[in-house]
Amino acid sequence: MTHGAETSRVGQFCSIIPPWGGSLLRYRNHIYDKHLQEFLSAWLPGGKFSTGVDAHLSMTDNEPLSAMLTAARDPGAAGHTAAKRICQREHYKMLYIRQPVDLQVNPQPGKAIFEAAQKEFGEENVRHDSYTARGGLPDFPFRTADKRIVRALESTTLSNMPVFVADTVYIAPEKRKQAELWLKENQTMIIANGEKETP
Repeated sequence: MTHGAETSRVGQFCSIIPPWGGSLLRYRNHIYDKHLQEFLSAWLPGGKFSTGVDAHLSMTDNEPLSAMLTAARDPGAAGHTAAKRICQREHYKMLYIRQPVDLQVNPQPGKAIFEAAQKEFGEENVRHDSYTARGGLPDFPFRTADKRIVRALESTTLSNMPVFVADTVYIAPEKRKQAELWLKENQTMIIANGEKETP
């Protein structure tokens, strides 16, 4: 099985975890994905899905979901912390999300905030979601306002959509208030100093 297939399988399980409401923001879904990846890495043998065809195909949604609930209830179980974060809605909270003004100072502001927050609150309490979408716009048909069917690549609006970029830092909920005060006081300095340290 290729790495892409393993990633796809993780995505499959991410999609079956209830989002607890249809209006959740994208960043919240991303941190649930990270908690799920952490649980699967701890629960799966060797931290990966089996590369055997039969073993892979025999895995259903039931096994990881059942194991997750069991782990969330058992402090000694593999992946307990991540499972509890998901099942009891104790997911990490957004501390920082990149803004265009920050890029004028530092090309990697999220990385700077993430590393500083790790030093301040401990590596186990901070997560960083850094992702840039790859590839161009997929070509698909859609209906215009005047009911014509055209290709997405022929649309001026769709063909000029910006590439999705995630650069978000999350903090454990029990550290959230303290971290927000800390960031309010130090964000400008951290981003500026991070640029000086960038090779």
